[in-house]
Amino acid sequence: KDGYATAVFWVQDAEGAPYEEGRLPRLKQMIGRTFRGEVVAREALKDRDRLKKREREFRFPTAVTFDNEGSDIYTIIEVDTRDRPGLLYDLTRTLAANNIYIASAMIATYGVQVVDSFYVKDMFGLKLDYRQFVHALVSALLAHTEAKILLIPHVFAPIGDVESDLQICHIVRDQLSADHAKRVTVLEGTYDQHEVKWVIGRCDFVIGSRMHACIAALSQHVPCIGVAYSMKFEGVFESVGATDCVIDGRTISSDDAVQRIISAYNRREQIGSALKTSVATAKAQLRTVFSEVMRNI
Repeated sequence: KDGYATAVFWVQDAEGAPYEEGRLPRLKQMIGRTFRGEVVAREALKDRDRLKKREREFRFPTAVTFDNEGSDIYTIIEVDTRDRPGLLYDLTRTLAANNIYIASAMIATYGVQVVDSFYVKDMFGLKLDYRQFVHALVSALLAHTEAKILLIPHVFAPIGDVESDLQICHIVRDQLSADHAKRVTVLEGTYDQHEVKWVIGRCDFVIGSRMHACIAALSQHVPCIGVAYSMKFEGVFESVGATDCVIDGRTISSDDAVQRIISAYNRREQIGSALKTSVATAKAQLRTVFSEVMRNI
């Protein structure tokens, strides 16, 4: 969170012994040169990233596991395979290239075998796999309710851009079965914020991971679930007494999130009724605050 990373390595030399003290300055110098960009790890490892002839006879199957239950706030990725020069570099570069944030790691070497465990989240700090979560959620709503789903893009960017909500909405619908896809509509066209808010206000239930979509729903008494990636969501929902309608994507698995949303959908009338009272109270408090501000200007 503060921009600093702390890495502690317990290492041995090529013979399996502790590094001699006289060799440590050279090792420290090499680490410093790498940090400064004077040594490019990819190029430095290129000629060493191969197995020696005598090691080729040792065969170890590779196993990669993903565990969402072993930690409350992280996904654990465990890689069990044979060791080789540059393996840890390749693993961490692959995770980084896929926008995976490594919070901590445990690296263990047993002869020519390694077991590396990474405690990770995605680029937004989410534990849940957001793509898998969206598909699972839409499929569950269509399978277990009579709901018709309207996918409302909030950020319009060129097709192919990571911020293109419209493209993602089409992908979600296109990957559904033909029967389910008939009950899903993508909001097409160009609308300003007032028009999008009007559309949200006509919905019976809203699931939003964009803050402004959630605010648009709550302010119109529309039952809403916020899929949070920051603490801001909880503050907004708390202002209208709806903190139980926040699902923290940083700490919950996809399956648990889907179950909570289905449960909330089944209670949508109760949630909406409570919002009518709490939003009216919040608006009254806000008017009082602004009146006090204006009197003191």
